[in-house]
Amino acid sequence: MSITIYKPTSRDEIVSFLQKTFTKETEYQLVKELWAFTGNGITVKFAYEWLDTNEQWHRSYANENWEFNPKGLMAQHYASLSDLGL
Repeated sequence: MSITIYKPTSRDEIVSFLQKTFTKETEYQLVKELWAFTGNGITVKFAYEWLDTNEQWHRSYANENWEFNPKGLMAQHYASLSDLGL
């Protein structure tokens, strides 16, 4: 089990992170289910499958909490994620 904490400080860091992620995770398929929402936050459950650069399939599961600022931009994001090789 590994724990990763990623706290980007700019939009450019987020773009770079996503570009690296989608370079190594191809054939990405995602399903999200809304669990709850409030005035400025939502909680979702998701599962996605992806193919890595060695052509090994993976499935990832997570619960996520998102909180948005008054401008509608994400201010806080918490996730609990598990990965499974298929």
